[in-house]
Amino acid sequence: PVAREFRMRVDEYLDTGELEKTQEIKDYLLLWIENHNEFREIVANSPILKEAKKLSLDLSNISKIGLQALSSSVKHTDAWKAEAGKMINAARASHMECELRVIDHIQKLVDASK
Repeated sequence: PVAREFRMRVDEYLDTGELEKTQEIKDYLLLWIENHNEFREIVANSPILKEAKKLSLDLSNISKIGLQALSSSVKHTDAWKAEAGKMINAARASHMECELRVIDHIQKLVDASK
């Protein structure tokens, strides 16, 4: 449900350009960044979760890219977009039979950034 809501907010933002949607998108991205920080502490005490650590890290990293894509203080050059695309594509790799359902929409934010 959270990934679906995020994807809907991104689509609405890209369709309408409504700035209020930007904050909602940022809230999701910040949540996933902070979630990884908390998850690292849990993983340290649970060896069985170590495989999920990379998935959490990838979600955190692409969330940072999403925030940069929405930021007016980041220069969205072709080089920046290419590097962001590489990181996003790296996150597409399979992790424990899981996929990050928000990857394509973070890529949409990168593609739409000016």
